[in-house]
Amino acid sequence: IATLVPCLVVVVLSPLIARSYGQTFEGLAGLLAFVVFSTIFTSVSNVYAQAFTSLSKNWLMFFIRFLRDFLIIVLFILLVKLLKLNGAWSLAYSNMLLNVLFLVLMIFIYKKINNVKFN
Repeated sequence: IATLVPCLVVVVLSPLIARSYGQTFEGLAGLLAFVVFSTIFTSVSNVYAQAFTSLSKNWLMFFIRFLRDFLIIVLFILLVKLLKLNGAWSLAYSNMLLNVLFLVLMIFIYKKINNVKFN
């Protein structure tokens, strides 16, 4: 809820925000609306990151985040070079995809470490 409400406000205001940048940023409203929702996954994964930190799993968090960030860069480059996508949208897609996968991985590892049964 703490992330969803501000996201919705930005999405609703994205046409106004995009207009303030002028004509050179065509398509910014859609991009902004898409990118804002990746913060929801980041916000939830930060809760798990704090849980791992409280369990003294700092190195585990380092390696998971390093892998995520490295894969964001690799996927971004692949989308730009191979699929010839726009740079901003390529970064937005790679960021969203890897943040969702990162969250799923964090949930899986957290449940595994704490012996929680998967439903």
